[in-house]
Amino acid sequence: MLVLELDTQRNKLYVDNFGDGTVSVINTSSGEITKTVTVGTFPLGVTTDSDTDTTLVANRTDGTVSVLRG
Repeated sequence: MLVLELDTQRNKLYVDNFGDGTVSVINTSSGEITKTVTVGTFPLGVTTDSDTDTTLVANRTDGTVSVLRG
């Protein structure tokens, strides 16, 4: 399963890579991966808050939520 979250205000696309416990951040203007962040085990949900530039990632196996800023 692939989960995507688009932040149109910041031109970012967040892609959960559940197989390796990371989230990739893609610049939608250039199409380039700007960073890949390690989160918890089996990330399966991503949501963003453009006003605070915060992204929340639900990690299914861990039962945790990772908070990404910036």
